Amino acid sequence: MTDNWVTADLPPARTVPDPPGVVYDFGRELFGSFAAIPAGSGRVRVSLGESWSEAVQGAFDDATFTAAPGRELRTDPTGFRFACVDPLDAPVELTGVRAVERRRRADRRVAFRSGDPALDAVWEAAVRTVEVGMQEHLWDGAKRGRTVWAGDLYPAAAVVSAVFGPHPVVPQSLDAVRDRAFRDGVVGGWLNGIPAYTLWWVLTQRDWFRAHGDRAYLETQRAFLLAVLPDLVAAVGADGRERLEGSWRFLDWATTRDPEAVAAGYQGLLKLGLDAAAELLAALGEPAAAADARTAAGRLIGWEPPPRAKAAWALMSLAGLVAPTAAEAALTAEPAAEVTPFLGTVVLDALTALGRADAAETLIRRLWGAMIDLGATTFWEDFDPGWLPAVGIDGPVPDGRRDVHAHAARCTYTGLAMSLCHPWSAGPAAWLCGHRPDALVPAGGGG
Repeated sequence: MTDNWVTADLPPARTVPDPPGVVYDFGRELFGSFAAIPAGSGRVRVSLGESWSEAVQGAFDDATFTAAPGRELRTDPTGFRFACVDPLDAPVELTGVRAVERRRRADRRVAFRSGDPALDAVWEAAVRTVEVGMQEHLWDGAKRGRTVWAGDLYPAAAVVSAVFGPHPVVPQSLDAVRDRAFRDGVVGGWLNGIPAYTLWWVLTQRDWFRAHGDRAYLETQRAFLLAVLPDLVAAVGADGRERLEGSWRFLDWATTRDPEAVAAGYQGLLKLGLDAAAELLAALGEPAAAADARTAAGRLIGWEPPPRAKAAWALMSLAGLVAPTAAEAALTAEPAAEVTPFLGTVVLDALTALGRADAAETLIRRLWGAMIDLGATTFWEDFDPGWLPAVGIDGPVPDGRRDVHAHAARCTYTGLAMSLCHPWSAGPAAWLCGHRPDALVPAGGGG
């Protein structure tokens, strides 16, 4: 263990024969390596998976070893919960089987003890999702991606603030994504190539400053905020509609084939982003730039998004661009329908702002709670309760049954490629910290 990193050896929680091999279940998602010491010789294949199916089918992260007695075999680090070991020659007995977990040091300041097992399980899985993703930066996925996306940081940074305090992984990650698009005082495009992600970056900076008041850090953002503001102001058309042009107008996975929903979501997000930019620029002592941001935000008009576009309704509602009664009706109809684990966090916030914290709690139970029921120990890149009934991630899938990992996805990653540990899905931990303070108790440290 060093000042910045924690490593731990975890024994299997269960070992299940899967002839001709064996499956090791370490009980929860982690980032690290599979390690063992052979007692004999022969070739073995080790396949790691975030789900049982992924490990057994050998879809990703396969490694073949030539085992020798007493010589440790160890895989490269990745995100996994399950390891399937198959002999390729004669059976090879393994001893000392373990997962070697690695994560960034981050001590929890609080724990959540509501007395409601379902909410407690959601909070714990959400926090674990962020903990596993806290590596060199706050990654988008422990297994898939392993990079920094500005949109993903918005919910994840809120969890870090609420649970771990002003941990340096968030500023480091915000700076890393900014520096890819901002060199020598010139903005070279939208962050991550997505217009919305520049806005999420601004909102995350605003929330981080509100939470921790680090003026020295905010000062390091002055140049970028001033440089990007003209692009945001210019995105407000003469008709009061956003004109955020980019190669990928991504909002969330539920709206990728619905340009009307994306346009409504971008309208609300641009208003929120300009308001946040104005707040930050005012704090930096840039009154003229702050006024430009406020004026542009005030020119944006509202309209009603498509009925099932929950993320768009939430963003428009938070931005004050739709009538509260209409927003409440849209957001409470079929509570978990068309809500993604990513922008579910803004749906929670919008419901709460409308005085419907009860509906927000219902959404947590139906969306994130359903993943827990399917064996999740960390939350996934995407999930839709419409995929049910399905077999969970923690055991074999009988013939004729739907495999929730292999067969149910609406994002671009399908066929066992969807991330099952994605910090953009961790928003309920921050929401529960903010809206159930009665359930917070001091933590003994998670280091």
